[in-house]
Amino acid sequence: MVGCLSYSIFRVKGIKTTGDLRGIGKHNDERVSHTNQDIDRTRSGENIELVKCDGSYLKKFSEITSEMKAEHEERMKTIRSDRRKTFDQAINSAKNDVAAEFLFTSDDVFFCDKSREEIEAWANKSLEFLEKDIGITKDKIIHAVIHMDEATPHLHVVAVPLTRDYDGRRKAEVLQISRNKFIPTKEDLARLQDVYNERMNERGYNLQRGTTKDIKHVTVSEFKEQTQYHEHKLERLQAQAIEVKNLAEKLMKDMEVVPRIDSIRVRPEVVLERQGLKKVEKVTERVILEPRDYEAIKTLARASDVLKTQNKQLKTDNDLLKVQKQTLQTEIEQLKKENKELKKENDLLRRTAEKVKEFYKEKVPELAFAFGYLKARILDALKEKPLTKYFDKDELEGAQRFLASKQNQIEKEKLEKQQTRRRDRDSGLER
Repeated sequence: MVGCLSYSIFRVKGIKTTGDLRGIGKHNDERVSHTNQDIDRTRSGENIELVKCDGSYLKKFSEITSEMKAEHEERMKTIRSDRRKTFDQAINSAKNDVAAEFLFTSDDVFFCDKSREEIEAWANKSLEFLEKDIGITKDKIIHAVIHMDEATPHLHVVAVPLTRDYDGRRKAEVLQISRNKFIPTKEDLARLQDVYNERMNERGYNLQRGTTKDIKHVTVSEFKEQTQYHEHKLERLQAQAIEVKNLAEKLMKDMEVVPRIDSIRVRPEVVLERQGLKKVEKVTERVILEPRDYEAIKTLARASDVLKTQNKQLKTDNDLLKVQKQTLQTEIEQLKKENKELKKENDLLRRTAEKVKEFYKEKVPELAFAFGYLKARILDALKEKPLTKYFDKDELEGAQRFLASKQNQIEKEKLEKQQTRRRDRDSGLER
């Protein structure tokens, strides 16, 4: 019956800069992630490397792109000195990605009865598809590894989509890093997902296609989470409930050592600025707190962060439950119990945060500005809208100050990007 078949899953995601590439390399080496709770570091030794990376990702990237770098440096000799860029500056400021992540996996049913050797054979067939059907050869691969230390095994490939292609502006064939040369459009990606499913079935795996073409694209990390069964989510929720409880207890202990209010000194920051031949004092928009008072505010910030993170996690879990209808009713009831426990812990943290807030605002009104600024910054980091309901009247000024400074930063970055694109056009670097 078709509904009982496992899935063939193939996804791709761009890596924008060499800084991002360094971070992915660090993650895959250390196997530590604050967003992926599935990693079991005690099993990381079981991971299977199909294409090894001797050294760092950046070192391997440099080896793969050495010829392209040489071409760039030669081209820079013909460019006006004030418009020259290093190779790293050129690739990081260009609109193309510097590398790409490819993810191949299925669901737990597919892997549950397979040996280590059988999983490696499946991964090698996936790697063969990457080379023959997409055109990413092994000499362009930085690292290819089967992650066996997560709830569902998957092949993770990091590669440089390097190609030699005709450049109309230069009237010559040049080396370029361009994922679009291999997978030009979303329609091409959908077609390749069909082809991958066909290749897997040709090799006897009997899989159905992972998703239909009209389903919205998700990131690699999001899709890995969607391929888990409820028992894995339930185990993580139980662990998270314990973690939240422990954190709440720690926060309560931290509250016991909050310094006395009448000992707090809040003063504006004063800096010296040169005006002509003399230096004059200028009051900045910041305030100065004693270290112990700053630590107390950090305690409150951690409490707020935990509340928002846990609420967001609960929403994600509930959405996942709606999608995976195969779950037994007993599992759903158990999950509801775990959610209730999380809600109790969240309520405790919320009450704690409010007590701390009132404790400070009642005695030191000046801290309301700093608290509003801090709350707005936390909401922004969590990608939550800074709605008025989240702030008291005395906190609004601090929140508005943060939003204004953020908007100024956005405008500044926008202007810098426009200037960068203008320079790229002048030097012929934009691809």
